[in-house]
Amino acid sequence: MNIYIYIEGAGDEDNTELLLRPRPGFCSGIRSGKETTTGLRPGFIKFVHELYDTAGENIKIFIVMCGSRSDAYENFKTALESQQEAFNILLIDAESPVDSTVTPWEHLRSRTEDHPWILDAVNFDNDQCHLMVQTMEAWFIADINTLKEFYGKGFRENGILQGMTRMVA
Repeated sequence: MNIYIYIEGAGDEDNTELLLRPRPGFCSGIRSGKETTTGLRPGFIKFVHELYDTAGENIKIFIVMCGSRSDAYENFKTALESQQEAFNILLIDAESPVDSTVTPWEHLRSRTEDHPWILDAVNFDNDQCHLMVQTMEAWFIADINTLKEFYGKGFRENGILQGMTRMVA
């Protein structure tokens, strides 16, 4: 069995490159510059690490970085037709608060900002769509110590903390 995870991310740059991941099954045609791709790679490898361990050798997991929201969705839809034997998943930013009473597909269809590309998502399995935090940047600021380590002396923790305080107030 193969599992493909189509991930929104890395924006819409002009150049496309094929990057092999350090684990089996990690390869992606990603619309992005090397810097962005290299920066996302360790995070998503760590994110799915437990999934790899659980899957064992009989299940192969492929991470597909797709660029924009609509590109991720189109790649996911294409995979549903061309890789019917695989389990295909769309992993996309929520972009706005998510009501706990709606499915991920309903959430995406309710966002006028995502029209018209998402409106045909009506008969998909709810297990095949997962939402990331409202904005991915929230994940980054959640680990201040790692940011300090990464940026070193140039990191301004107070700026982030002040910005978070203004958001809460």
